[in-house]
Amino acid sequence: MKKTVFVRLLLQLTLAVFIVAMVVGAMVFRYTNQLLQETKQEANAELLAQTKKIVEQALGEVQQISNSLALNVDVQKSFLFPWKLEDHFGYLKKTSDLFSERVNSSNYLHSVYLYSAQNQKLLSGSGLSDYDSSPFKASIESFLNQHLSSAWIASRSLSSMGGSEHVVTYLYRFPVQYSQTTGVLVINLKESILYNAIVNTNSQKLGNVAIVNANGELISYQDKSLLGTTFQEAVLEHIHTAGDSSFFADLDGLPTLVSSMTSSFNGWTYLALTPRSELVNHSGQLVVVTLSISLAGLLVGILLMIVVSRRYYRPVRHMVQTISASMAKPATNGRYSDEFSYINDSFSQLYLENESYRVKFEEQMLLMRDHVLLYLLTGSVTNEESALEQLRYYRIALGPGPFAVLALRLHWSPALAGDSSDGNREQLDNEVRFRMRTLCETLLSRYGGGAYVSNFHKQDVIIMNVAPDEPVEGIDAAGRAKALAAALMAAMRAELGEAAVSIGIGGSCNTLADIALSYRESNEALLYERFAGSGSIISIDDLQMNHSNRSRLVHYRQQVERIIHELKSGRLPEALELQEQMIRKLGEDTEAGYNLKNMMLSHMLNSIVMLRMELAGEQEQGGDGDRKLQHALSGLYTPDELRDWFARLLADTSLELQNKRKLNNHDIVRKLVLYVEEHFREPLSLQTLADLSLMNQQYISKLFKEVTGTAFVDYLTDIRFREACRLLTETDESVASIAEQTGFGHKQNLFRTFRKHINLTPSEYRKQAVLERLDNAPGIF
Repeated sequence: MKKTVFVRLLLQLTLAVFIVAMVVGAMVFRYTNQLLQETKQEANAELLAQTKKIVEQALGEVQQISNSLALNVDVQKSFLFPWKLEDHFGYLKKTSDLFSERVNSSNYLHSVYLYSAQNQKLLSGSGLSDYDSSPFKASIESFLNQHLSSAWIASRSLSSMGGSEHVVTYLYRFPVQYSQTTGVLVINLKESILYNAIVNTNSQKLGNVAIVNANGELISYQDKSLLGTTFQEAVLEHIHTAGDSSFFADLDGLPTLVSSMTSSFNGWTYLALTPRSELVNHSGQLVVVTLSISLAGLLVGILLMIVVSRRYYRPVRHMVQTISASMAKPATNGRYSDEFSYINDSFSQLYLENESYRVKFEEQMLLMRDHVLLYLLTGSVTNEESALEQLRYYRIALGPGPFAVLALRLHWSPALAGDSSDGNREQLDNEVRFRMRTLCETLLSRYGGGAYVSNFHKQDVIIMNVAPDEPVEGIDAAGRAKALAAALMAAMRAELGEAAVSIGIGGSCNTLADIALSYRESNEALLYERFAGSGSIISIDDLQMNHSNRSRLVHYRQQVERIIHELKSGRLPEALELQEQMIRKLGEDTEAGYNLKNMMLSHMLNSIVMLRMELAGEQEQGGDGDRKLQHALSGLYTPDELRDWFARLLADTSLELQNKRKLNNHDIVRKLVLYVEEHFREPLSLQTLADLSLMNQQYISKLFKEVTGTAFVDYLTDIRFREACRLLTETDESVASIAEQTGFGHKQNLFRTFRKHINLTPSEYRKQAVLERLDNAPGIF
């Protein structure tokens, strides 16, 4: 074996010394440049403090105006009473004139509007306007849903007699208690006032200050076309993490010093933006100093390299000895150009012996793809952009909405179902479902794309895009879903005559987060199969539910889901309070019909029964027990009877769940421990175990420690630490790669763990382990 590694080592060390010298020079350059940056940061801090003071003074004046208007008698009459022009023209006219007077007497007010919840209209200085067509409708509804007394809204463009102007909107609730809201005061402040305040406090360099709200939307900026858009997410994330600070960021391809200051007044953040080129005025001197230090460091490093390079060649030689002694089947090639070629061939042989790991990884990717689709159907989507990114990563043919969900229920013909044995029936079922999936995926490519989920809650599910690339006149989203269902039904009859399928179609939705709602609607549509018969296509839109009732239905169904969630989490008092609120709201809702109220009571009962069947093990409740509960519900006639009856049912169910959990705690923890040992390389958290066990984080943490005697984090860290020790000892992987393979993520996490457990770094541990083995290994030279 040729000993050319030593020559290569010399060259590599020379390069390493050169890099070290350059790094030292760069540090000197950075230190000098930091002095310039600190001076600019101090100036930016003073600038932001002045800008913040002036802007908050202007905002405070707007809030004072809103308070004075709230106390005006005519304004109070306007939002308390119905607007009948023939009877109440007087105070409406006075209120309109008052708004006009305030706008005309102020240089910074754009307009003032009063929204009356009772009259569903807007009153301004120019008269009455329709609420549904107003530009403030979405903002007012979002404001009311958040139960705030007041709020500032990001910049928007409003038309005026002189064109369009950017305004910042202030919303004020009448009265402040959200449960009694009768009106909202909308005051629009000219954005130019805010920007002029910035310019006046920064007269030397105009336009390098920006204001963003708590959501990251630009409130005031030099480029008016960007108002209302979200500022760069990386900058906002840094500000959210570090608070008031200065840092460098890449803005539109230009390195920029960003100084930030967040206001406690309304959560706005003030940013001062300074290009890096303005910070360095004497770069020539910095370069000379940097090159001088780098050259000196390079010369010293080369001298040290010549002295110690032979010593660092020894580990390579010892590694070859270790590999030769450790491999069960040493590499068969008798001649190698150098030690590295021998090591490379040895690892190539090791790779071939572990090809099965690659196959397992590909199988895991398929499981993760199905896991993403299950998240959509269970309503676990919290971030739309992140969900879309996962769909693209796993190559799932779901683009932006709208979407619709189709639930497929397979039925066998009576003759075939009776003649086939259990084994043959399972084989036939798998074959039919596979052929059905193939048909669906072929048809989906013709109807806008989508995804197919097999055997989800004992039925197959289709998530389809219902917005075609080229819209078809007269065919809406529901029509495209029905067309796909009809085509699938025809193909099933042609190719699978021995089986029939019923298809329930949910309503269309525009976001990924609402796919779970469409899935529940598709299951609800399948409930009517008992009337339509098997092999039917049933759409939720065909149930003739108007928008108003559907909105109420969605609201009450969400209330039922919250009750079930609290019950599953072991919070019985909260579940009882929610069900009492729901029954009270049903009694007070004068616009909802009896059928809708009865439907929601039945839905709550069905949800409780399903929970008892799934978790408490009472399968018999699906038969006579279910009918007895329905009969008992039909015999209740007063709200008090309903509340007491449901309270007893919830209490009994909670007791059943507690007893079941006590029996299954050890089994649950045992399964969770096995799951952690198999998936410790993946990102794991208490929330992951909570989702798997249908429990909350606090309870599963307590349960895990009671059974294992170790906290979850310590248990997971110990498994990862032991695996990292093994990889450091048996492989030549980098520390960063080992940190990623063992679930630590960043190598800093691995460093901290090793320091805590054995007071060594991973590199020191590897070196110590290698030296111990090499001292005991026979030589090969």
